[in-house]
Amino acid sequence: MVVALNKIVSIHFVLRDEKGEIIENNHGYAPEAYLQGGDNILPIIEKNLEGKKIGETIELICFPLEAYGIKDDKLITECAFDLFEELDEVKLGDFASFKDGKEGWILKKNSNSYLVDFNHPLAGKTLHYSILISDIRNASPEELNMRMPMTQQKNCGPTGCC
Repeated sequence: MVVALNKIVSIHFVLRDEKGEIIENNHGYAPEAYLQGGDNILPIIEKNLEGKKIGETIELICFPLEAYGIKDDKLITECAFDLFEELDEVKLGDFASFKDGKEGWILKKNSNSYLVDFNHPLAGKTLHYSILISDIRNASPEELNMRMPMTQQKNCGPTGCC
């Protein structure tokens, strides 16, 4: 079986930044599953996995416009303290939640507000992926309807821990 439209594909990957530093690595954990064609992962990754088989590995460089976009200075704004869901827990450098459901990085504290960056954390970065295909299977009718895998995979720790 090969990666094709409407297949559930499970992958292990290492994601590195431009300097080669690891951003994320799910080796040693349960693989991440996605629906090919379901817009569950970056389109450039789907495109490069198309036609590959279990056990194959791809190396891929994703430039900002192919990944999470260019950092937009308009998405860095002042937010009053009363907009935060749990103000007591907000610290500089944290990823905070707001009452309206938005999330952003706390950059600076002012007298009655925080400077918050609402850009995706990987915006503006060139990403280097090494992706191993662990499994491929047919999607169930429910998965096709929901446009995503319906299996509950826990990726909290090494395989078998959860």
